[in-house]
Amino acid sequence: MHNKAWFFGDSFTFGDGCRVGYEYYEKYPTLRENIWTDLISEKLNLEQVNKGIPGNSNGYILKQLIENLINFKSGDYIFLSDTLPIRVLYPNKETKTVEPLTTDILLGFNDTENFDLDKKVSVNKFLSNKEEKKTAVEYIYQSVVGKETSWSNFYNEQFSSIQNFLLSKGVEVYTWSYKLWAWNSMIPGPPKYESIGKATRGKIDDGHWSWNGHKDFYTDFVKRIEKKDYTFKFPLI
Repeated sequence: MHNKAWFFGDSFTFGDGCRVGYEYYEKYPTLRENIWTDLISEKLNLEQVNKGIPGNSNGYILKQLIENLINFKSGDYIFLSDTLPIRVLYPNKETKTVEPLTTDILLGFNDTENFDLDKKVSVNKFLSNKEEKKTAVEYIYQSVVGKETSWSNFYNEQFSSIQNFLLSKGVEVYTWSYKLWAWNSMIPGPPKYESIGKATRGKIDDGHWSWNGHKDFYTDFVKRIEKKDYTFKFPLI
């Protein structure tokens, strides 16, 4: 049985923008290349299993890891990213399941009396009326905003425990962080990895990585793999 390269994370693992159906992919066919998960899987000669979900939350990434513990085999590689700690889990009224609620889109609405998210279909399947939306925003502001470090530590301790367990079983587990795509908000200067917005000179307003961004991220990550540098340290190199 072939070993696998497993990828867990959010839209930057999924490859938002660089997949079929996205504006960048459809309008710039001559620029198309592989995303970083493809490049690493090819480099390691492993079957790719990409579990990245746009808007994923740390709680759901943890769920995905636990559900797949039985599937990881010695010789597999796992590439695990945390994500924005402001993202929470919430019951989906349509599917009757608990899923990530991409609360990024809720923030910035300081006026919880008048904000309007009726056009956000992804929110409406969780929060069906304005009272629920107001309550959710208030919860996020009270318990998450300004306390992101505590939430990040809470989940990263669990990720680290799983990582150490799997390393002891012969599974190569490499962690990285959403901080790498939030680079520009943390460190003055241009982002480390090119965005779609940058690649298209602003024609497409998208902060996800361009194909060049994916390639540069892959190049940096290969250096970690060569050194067996399993645990993320900021900056990457």
